[in-house]
Amino acid sequence: MKYFACLTLLLTSFFSSGQKVLTTFDKILVAESFDNVSEGWDYRNTSKEVFINSDGSYVMKRLSADLFSVSIPKLHQALSEYEVIFTFKFGPKAKGRKKQQGGLVISAGEDGQNALIIEFNNKKRYSLWRLADGKKTAISEDVPITWNKSSLILKKEASIVAVKYSKGICDIYVNKIYLTSFETGDAIVGRPGFYLGPNSQMSIEMFRWSVNSRNFSKERKANEGIDANAQGDGFQEMVLIFKNKIETQQTLIEKLEAKLAICQARKGSDSSALNEIDALNAKYSQSQRKNAQLQNELDQLKKRMVYLEALKEQMEKDPNGDLVLSLTELLADERKKVNELIKKNSALEAEINQIKKD
Repeated sequence: MKYFACLTLLLTSFFSSGQKVLTTFDKILVAESFDNVSEGWDYRNTSKEVFINSDGSYVMKRLSADLFSVSIPKLHQALSEYEVIFTFKFGPKAKGRKKQQGGLVISAGEDGQNALIIEFNNKKRYSLWRLADGKKTAISEDVPITWNKSSLILKKEASIVAVKYSKGICDIYVNKIYLTSFETGDAIVGRPGFYLGPNSQMSIEMFRWSVNSRNFSKERKANEGIDANAQGDGFQEMVLIFKNKIETQQTLIEKLEAKLAICQARKGSDSSALNEIDALNAKYSQSQRKNAQLQNELDQLKKRMVYLEALKEQMEKDPNGDLVLSLTELLADERKKVNELIKKNSALEAEINQIKKD
């Protein structure tokens, strides 16, 4: 099974003597293995940086010899307390890529600024600093910017890093062993992300973002800007599944369009291209129909979610027996519909895969 040993470690608690954050992070917000392109992650392809999914990893490449890259996925609302566990390794040696640097960003704002950086390099060293107004600054007087050697960091294999952050206090673990702690002096609210230095490549194989369920509930209620995408009920998960399927289908359509353009260009000089154009046109039309079907089912699912939320609010205001019975029956009906949609999705995914093979 893919990365089984690594996944086992990800599901294990990281505790050791010396840590300052004693909070238990029992609620998983995001668990990502990067087998497919996922909504919320930052994907780019420019002359200076490339962020893609490749071979079951989120791969970041900084192609420029200056500055750096920051990726802040919009997976949830900004928080003041959480745990992040991820695995990473640097890319192979290449021309101009002798020294590689990258790591985790914690508590970053929308633009990636005022963030805390936990940076590693391919020389088994780590550094702690703050990104403020696009400049590298010290986190505090007690945490100077310097490179620290650690045998815990692996060079040829992926390292597992766990970071526990709680209102300005941070514990760092590498490969399940406590590394160090630091305090910022202020409780920064933000999201986690990734940092990559110049001429560097880094692959993230696993990512898990967790919170303390009780504290998260309090913070969520206090935060007026709640991200609707963070609600973890079954219907919301189905919406995300459909969005991913639509994105996959759209990618297939774009590939077919590119193939059609190539065949159209050589149509006049190559008679065999005519048959290929007809076949591609048929696949293209089929993909568009499937895409429209998925979009329609997604829209219907969203409408049902809105209706159920309204019914839930009504029940909270008037919790009588008839309404509870009505809601129970309705949820059972919806669960049946969701299961039917899952079956349709599986069949549709098989068709899409067959089209790709053809």
